[in-house]
Amino acid sequence: WFAPEESGVEAALADHDARLTALRTDLDGLQSPPDLSGEIDGLSQTMTALTGQIADLEARIAALESRPVAEGGGVPVAEIEQLRASLAAQAAEVEALRAAADAQEAAARDSAVATLRRAALTQVRTALDTGSDFAPALTELRDTGAEVPEVLAEQAETGVPTEAALIETFPEAARALSPQEGDDPDAVLLRAEAALADGRLSEALTEIETLPEAARAPLADWVALATRRQEALAAAAALAEKVN
Repeated sequence: WFAPEESGVEAALADHDARLTALRTDLDGLQSPPDLSGEIDGLSQTMTALTGQIADLEARIAALESRPVAEGGGVPVAEIEQLRASLAAQAAEVEALRAAADAQEAAARDSAVATLRRAALTQVRTALDTGSDFAPALTELRDTGAEVPEVLAEQAETGVPTEAALIETFPEAARALSPQEGDDPDAVLLRAEAALADGRLSEALTEIETLPEAARAPLADWVALATRRQEALAAAAALAEKVN
């Protein structure tokens, strides 16, 4: 293994830095969930007032139904029915308000969970680019109820090989040549190196798989590192799709 040409590494690092900056911008731009406490408190106060009105209506109905016949010539049926209709309307309004309050609380919780998940996923993606530890971000994801893929959990504390590191450690045999057609090892390595420099890691690994065993054996360590990154990226993409 040898050091890469400076121009190739500088270009890769520049691209890496640009993507890292974009990820940090995404993280900084995440909006906090809306504060619905005012609306929920208002609904609660309205329900309390309506509950008091319902209790008053029930007391009035009970008083009318218990009125002695001698006092008023009988129970005022029409008035009682009117009060009962008003009572039913008030009760329906309370139920509607309670449902609205429950919905707003649920929406606030869901919004908070979604925001936490987006932030944690952004941290994971940033860590995949920098090769840093992302165990805390996975813990945050688990706390929101997300199921974390095992392939990410296994590499969370050690970090994942970066794209720049894979470019830097790519076989020297591919560096002094240009991509070309053909099945000989040199041509395959050239195409793999070009795919890697383009960010097409899966294609690079596919090219290397076509090498004869004798030519592929010296690349085993590099392939293992590249496969770790490929699997982690795929798992992170699948996780993002699942929780968003």
